[in-house]
Amino acid sequence: MRRFIAVSALLAVVFCVGGCDFVRKVAGRPTSAEIQAMKIETEQRDTVVEEIILESLVPEEIPDVPVRDWSNLVSAGLPCGYYILVGVFSNATNASNQAAYARHCGYEPTLIPFTNGNTGVGVCGGDYAAAASCFEAVKSQPFCPKDAFVLKIR
Repeated sequence: MRRFIAVSALLAVVFCVGGCDFVRKVAGRPTSAEIQAMKIETEQRDTVVEEIILESLVPEEIPDVPVRDWSNLVSAGLPCGYYILVGVFSNATNASNQAAYARHCGYEPTLIPFTNGNTGVGVCGGDYAAAASCFEAVKSQPFCPKDAFVLKIR
């Protein structure tokens, strides 16, 4: 009978004190509050990671700039498909002077020969995104006329 009372008392103590957190704490495992805190932290970290991934997938906005397709007027093959056209000259010397002025301002100009004998001066050659992204910076330069535009040659 003594054993029965001892076992019953032990079981009663275990059931009264032995909640899930007590057993976890004795076993060295995290309690319910610690598990909840870890869950919230993981959710916050996952949300931040998802936002970073989504931001990296959204393409960078390309500014809307004036574009003209003169691909049928260009007489020579050029390495890039788009240029910011900063001048068209019937005199090749004037085109060279404009190119020198653009080079002096820190840009690498390209002389663009046209089928009608005129010579254009283009800067920031590349694809559309590259030309459009530096369009505003070129427009603020002293060598750039107000009516400059992005020239498509391919």
